[in-house]
Amino acid sequence: MPNAVSLLRAARLARSAKPFLARGGFKRERCEGCRLVPSHCMCALRPSVPTRAGVCLLMADIEPLKPSNTGWLVADVVADTFAFGWARTETDPALLTLLRDPQWQPYVVFPGEYAAPERVVHTVQPPDPAGTGTGKRPLFILLDGTWSEARKMFGRSPYLAALQRGRAPLTSDCARFPCCSYRALAKA
Repeated sequence: MPNAVSLLRAARLARSAKPFLARGGFKRERCEGCRLVPSHCMCALRPSVPTRAGVCLLMADIEPLKPSNTGWLVADVVADTFAFGWARTETDPALLTLLRDPQWQPYVVFPGEYAAPERVVHTVQPPDPAGTGTGKRPLFILLDGTWSEARKMFGRSPYLAALQRGRAPLTSDCARFPCCSYRALAKA
């Protein structure tokens, strides 16, 4: 079954005027499931991690096309993964619906130095102690792109700013030591 990133990739390819060529300028044969060359396919080794958390990948324009994008790994491992393309001038209505969904408590995973100290959280609200399942599930929002693209997404997305008023971003040292989506999620 295709994951959220593969669906976003298919939609992005449908809009493309020319084929996307990964670094090196030539197109290698790749597994459709994991995007690795067939000799390194890891589809059979794909784990599934039981978690209450969800992940929302907000992806820069060409990120879903890159075979090396680690958002694919996140979507393969975390069942409740959502992927959306980011554009400065328009916002996917499904993203806004997800962010307003009462079952989720959104957290933007982004370095704390870009937010006021009172808006930075270091721990996620635990599930309710009574175990009634009425607590909100954490939804980690990862800005997937280069750091300059991620800063642009963070600064030019009013719906993220609105979240941060009551739901602050988590801190990460990834701005100083660039890291992939997978590592940023693990640090969160």
